[in-house]
Amino acid sequence: MRKTTSGFTIVELLIVIVVIGILAAITIVAYNGIQQRSNNAAVIDAASKSLRMLQAYVAASGTPPATSVACITMASGCSTTGSAYSANTTFNSNMATIGTMPQRIPMKGPDHYGIIYYYNASRVVSGSPTPIAVLYWLDGFAQQCGIPNLLADPNAATTTISTNAYTAPNDTSTGKTLCAPSLPGLY
Repeated sequence: MRKTTSGFTIVELLIVIVVIGILAAITIVAYNGIQQRSNNAAVIDAASKSLRMLQAYVAASGTPPATSVACITMASGCSTTGSAYSANTTFNSNMATIGTMPQRIPMKGPDHYGIIYYYNASRVVSGSPTPIAVLYWLDGFAQQCGIPNLLADPNAATTTISTNAYTAPNDTSTGKTLCAPSLPGLY
């Protein structure tokens, strides 16, 4: 009797290839979700630190930094709807008296990124003067901003606190969530 060696059939090989492809697709989708959450968490952490430092500056000096708009994350940059922000030396000098602001955050895409200091002396939120806000964007639609006191409309002179976990779920159709927390009740 002769022994024959048998190999894998083409059907068996195709099944293995399909299973490997499915596992690879699941892994890639899971990795992208983890990376997005990680990047968003880093942005939220930097924005939270920025707000704490602004609060400390106002508490120490009694006034907000002497500028209306400034890019906090100058090392990674700031941009909104085609407008890039350059360094604001007055703001940087003011904040250096308190400590070092976050300089870099993860970015995705050519627009709507960074952490921006936004001062509007006439802004009133739910009846109280609230001139200081910070703007930042999270990757993805309707992401949770992770910081309280989000403005419903940061550009309005009179606005309210957002009832959502974000300011705008799809800011100017970019697929990014706009977050605009404010510093209420300081002055």
